[in-house]
Amino acid sequence: MIVNLENLTDLFDEFYVVQETAHQPVKERENTLKVNLDGKEQAELMFVFSSRLQGVDDEMIHKLIHNAMKLNRETVSFMYLSDNQGLSFGDMIKITSAKRVLVWGASKWVGSELISYQPIGVHNLQSLLVDEPAVYHNNIELKTKLWTASQQLMKAQ
Repeated sequence: MIVNLENLTDLFDEFYVVQETAHQPVKERENTLKVNLDGKEQAELMFVFSSRLQGVDDEMIHKLIHNAMKLNRETVSFMYLSDNQGLSFGDMIKITSAKRVLVWGASKWVGSELISYQPIGVHNLQSLLVDEPAVYHNNIELKTKLWTASQQLMKAQ
């Protein structure tokens, strides 16, 4: 056993200085999910449709937004499932900033078989499942249900 540290250098011919580098933990694959939206990504209200709207369906939705809900088109984003193949409802919740979602005729995508016309809370998100826009054109009773349900959605916290 060597007691004197000064004599320790006599035991070695050469000294090497090794710099240690901090090891970075290996990151798991970062989330590469993306969502294609029409409108602002920061919109707190999102409308989800099976496919892009055409003609009278498009007109009806815009009238609902502007005349009935008294909102600007810029405050609502549209997501079309046909443009977002493979995106689940859970994925959409993770990657958007929407606080309210109105799902038009795509209840199976949400994981439900029923059109409820009642806002449902999921995490920090209020969602409403309604029929496809074409169903409402000539049905006053369903239009009334839609209007009542959309008002409940907008008031839901």
